[in-house]
Amino acid sequence: MAPLKAATSNIAKRIEINVESFIFSTRWVLAPAYLVLVGCLAILTYKTFEEFIQLLTGMTVFAEGKTISQVLTIVDLILVMNLVLMVLFVGYVNFVSKIKVPKERDEDWPDWMQYLDYSGLKIQLLGSIIAVSSVSILRTVVNLGIGGTVTSEQFLWISIFHGLFLASILIIAIVNKLKEPGEHSRKTAHPH
Repeated sequence: MAPLKAATSNIAKRIEINVESFIFSTRWVLAPAYLVLVGCLAILTYKTFEEFIQLLTGMTVFAEGKTISQVLTIVDLILVMNLVLMVLFVGYVNFVSKIKVPKERDEDWPDWMQYLDYSGLKIQLLGSIIAVSSVSILRTVVNLGIGGTVTSEQFLWISIFHGLFLASILIIAIVNKLKEPGEHSRKTAHPH
């Protein structure tokens, strides 16, 4: 009876290992989504150059407000590209696989990748969204100065969303700060 019980236990253990191995390998389903983000970066790069060319071709007549608005659009695009890059790197490293950098290219590894985990990514994302939102508000104000039309209701909604982003980052920062003591004690109690 004992050999039968041991054989059943071994079969169950092998099934468990195979199921867990399969579940672990499903993380690669995310890899194509991260390749889509690389494509998004390429499109945003193209749009940035397109905006820059429009800025250059529009320099025949100096229009300060229009120039500032165009430059703010380029800044906005670059901020969004930074946001996509953060999600791409941190998401891939946290959920799919570590990125192995050859020793000769080790100095190219971004410094923020050393300390930015998934929890920190949320703060960085919201910070980037606030920066994008701030640039959008500034661009709206500049456009108003050059005769653009924005209703007071539109400007109110833009401001409300900006305030919501600010409140969100504050709440997440507070929650992360409150979690830190518990996480620290767990890390010291169970070192890796």
